[in-house]
Amino acid sequence: MTANTPDDTLDGIRTLLRPFNRQGIELTSSTSMREDLALDSLAVMELAAAIEDRFDIVLPLNLLAEIHTVGDLATRVATIREEEHA
Repeated sequence: MTANTPDDTLDGIRTLLRPFNRQGIELTSSTSMREDLALDSLAVMELAAAIEDRFDIVLPLNLLAEIHTVGDLATRVATIREEEHA
């Protein structure tokens, strides 16, 4: 399991997103999951599995559908980690 600081979580999320970043755009906290990355449903499922493995958490089923930016995702993952590993 990786460290649980906001920066570590954001860095981990950006690392996991790199294979899905077909446009080669800069992955910042304000990068849009829908408009900038245009993830299809298979990519979303693969990303969710990768996040669960990397951070040792269980994501709610529709979490990624509710997330707008990379920063939002990192914040939500950090919150889930705190709740599950408290």
